[in-house]
Amino acid sequence: MQDKGISTRGMLGAARAPRITTMSRLSIFNELGQTPVGFGINADFGATASATEVQSAMNAAAPGAIAPAHMHRPHSGTAAGMVAALPKIRAVGFIFVRL
Repeated sequence: MQDKGISTRGMLGAARAPRITTMSRLSIFNELGQTPVGFGINADFGATASATEVQSAMNAAAPGAIAPAHMHRPHSGTAAGMVAALPKIRAVGFIFVRL
């Protein structure tokens, strides 16, 4: 992608959803064999949500939802909220996959 003057930073394997606004940008993903994705729920609002808010967001997830969360922020409510939510959503049949 360097020869096209396009940075793939933030596009492939990134936590943020890519901002695809044109067919030409979408074609770049296709050329790279990648599929752009977005997210269905915001699990922790950029690591600013409380544990209760994270748990509530995760419990509201629909099948197939992508839920970005900032697990690298140890003092946020993300980890505690996930610990509280995950047993329930796994019990109803949710599975987790790596994108």
